[in-house]
Amino acid sequence: MDPRRWRSLQLHLPTMSDGGVETLARVLSAMAPDPERMQRVERELRRRRRDLWHFDRQLCPQREFLAGVDEVGRGALAGPMVAAAVILPWSLRLDGLDDSKRLSSERRLSLIRTLIRHGALWSVAVATQQAIDRRGVGAVNKDLMRAALTGLPLRPTVTVVDSVDLSPWPGKLVSLPRADGQSRAVAAASVLAKEVRDLMMRRLGEEAYPGYGFERNVGYGVPEHLQALGALGLTGLHRRSFVGGQLIGGGELA
Repeated sequence: MDPRRWRSLQLHLPTMSDGGVETLARVLSAMAPDPERMQRVERELRRRRRDLWHFDRQLCPQREFLAGVDEVGRGALAGPMVAAAVILPWSLRLDGLDDSKRLSSERRLSLIRTLIRHGALWSVAVATQQAIDRRGVGAVNKDLMRAALTGLPLRPTVTVVDSVDLSPWPGKLVSLPRADGQSRAVAAASVLAKEVRDLMMRRLGEEAYPGYGFERNVGYGVPEHLQALGALGLTGLHRRSFVGGQLIGGGELA
């Protein structure tokens, strides 16, 4: 990193209000003595952005409207599934964009602010745990993605989806495994869907269902969550078809 840029960051860190300032300061301080390392990180971010952009560009050589759609929460034991669809301006640079699972919440929020501020089109759809129990996760997943795409203010020419066949669907449909690591539009949809769902689960954990650690595990079956199920039983937020009575001894609603 250029020494002048480093000094500027040091001067402005104390005035930043973001909750991640202390972490940022530690990271920058650790990397400051190694400018070559900083340059490698910056080069990798630029390379990743270019790779994601070029993948979408190959699908839309005339720069038509390309939508990416992805969902989160499919494998959770509790809470909703959330899908997001995003159409990004071709001129928008999103350094650091990647599969949402590889990014911190702070990074996801920063990317979401950028894409909204620069005119990205987006839509979010939510399916409840009751719908998942009633209809099955596969059927809900497809309908949820279709709902997110239908919520966009215009119909995309090309739609890229992560490992789900949404056909029949108007326009060109591209479905491929791990699309959120290849397409910038799908990566952006992944980031938006995950941050929306994580926020919902954190609020529910803090305000409605304390004791299950939803503000940390967002409903997935980690040891903390499983132990709480054994001690406290099921809540109305749990997917009974996922949890199973044998897991918690047939616990009642908490």
